[in-house]
Amino acid sequence: MKKYFSFSVLMVALAALCIGFNSCDKDNDGDESGGSPVGEWTYEKTTADIKHSDSELVTEEQGEVKDRFTLDEDVTIEFKADSTFLWMNEGEYSGSWSADGKLTFDDEEEDVPQITFSIKNDELILAFSMLDQKYNTGDETSYREDGFTEYTIKYSFKKANTN
Repeated sequence: MKKYFSFSVLMVALAALCIGFNSCDKDNDGDESGGSPVGEWTYEKTTADIKHSDSELVTEEQGEVKDRFTLDEDVTIEFKADSTFLWMNEGEYSGSWSADGKLTFDDEEEDVPQITFSIKNDELILAFSMLDQKYNTGDETSYREDGFTEYTIKYSFKKANTN
């Protein structure tokens, strides 16, 4: 009798364990990463990840980011299923995107930083590093040469309403 009782307890525990794992499979509280960017996205905000040993300089640069890198409110980007995209803002710019999260503009200049994208929580984030970019005209020092260890600009977009 004790043998059957132990076996029954083991089966109930195993079933509970399976149900527990199965119910958590897709339960990530909206914290989803990845997914296809296909569709139209509208600009929300600009942020920056900036690191330097001088915290005053970081604060100053955070303010500069708002002045230099904030986009117009009407900027949209449309990702198409054929791996092309269309950037719309007082003109149209086109390019291609890849599944590994990279954007390439058709008329990209040599000194344009690599732009990457990611999707998390229904937010599209375009990011690029300014560490090796030269200030203003290109003949001055780079952010890296001025002691910055990180200088990443991020543009956040939300999926456009297609009602």
